[in-house]
Amino acid sequence: MDFSKRVNDTFGHQVGNIAIQEIPRILSKEVRESDLVFRYVGEEFLILFYNKNTQDAYLLSERIRKEISNLKISDITFPITISVGCTDYRKNESVDDFINRADSLLHKAKDSGRNQTVKA
Repeated sequence: MDFSKRVNDTFGHQVGNIAIQEIPRILSKEVRESDLVFRYVGEEFLILFYNKNTQDAYLLSERIRKEISNLKISDITFPITISVGCTDYRKNESVDDFINRADSLLHKAKDSGRNQTVKA
């Protein structure tokens, strides 16, 4: 979630928690039963798509990103947005390398202005 600190500082942690709770609700609604969605750390979530290539994952991530930006939460007067790092698992790589690559792409999306999906 982009600017979660801004939400918390402006509207309070209770409202920020409502925003954080809405994101996995949307994520879970958009993915298949075979996919995994979980909170990774803080305001970061991780989706592991089963048998989906980067382009398909990118298109779904963009749909989710747009749906979240249309989310209306009482008291919050600006759009809730997310930045996304999207990549494939590469044969024989460690899980740590895979997650680190996705995390690097997430930070690239944030550093490039937020509210976007970056893929590799």
